[in-house]
Amino acid sequence: MGTYRIGAWIDDADLIRSHPHYPVAFLCIVLGAFTKSAQVPFHFWLPGAMAAPAPVSAYLHSATMVKLGVYLLAILHPALGGTPLWHNLLVGFGAATMLWGAIVAMVQTDLKRLLAFSTVSALGTLTMLLGMEHVLSVK
Repeated sequence: MGTYRIGAWIDDADLIRSHPHYPVAFLCIVLGAFTKSAQVPFHFWLPGAMAAPAPVSAYLHSATMVKLGVYLLAILHPALGGTPLWHNLLVGFGAATMLWGAIVAMVQTDLKRLLAFSTVSALGTLTMLLGMEHVLSVK
């Protein structure tokens, strides 16, 4: 490969997925993405950051902050997806994050914490959906 262009990675997706170092590389990428997008067990930073003043906490919920991890997974899906490792990790951690965020959000009385945990739940939903393999058929 020898390139940093994601388009080239997509072209060589089968080569990447069959490489013996694929699981290690995939786990490193997922670790970074899960941490950035507040997936369980890395979800603790987002509600804690909501203690900041309103303009700062509003920035945390913008697309430039918490959704970058999910965006990284989405952009790398054609190159890294389609393996049992991809499916099991993303669906498992995404579902756990979605359920945990929703359950904890239901008992919140502080609006900032409610927003934080509902964001955690939404990020878990997006991650879970990225891990699901689906076939779209049009009749």
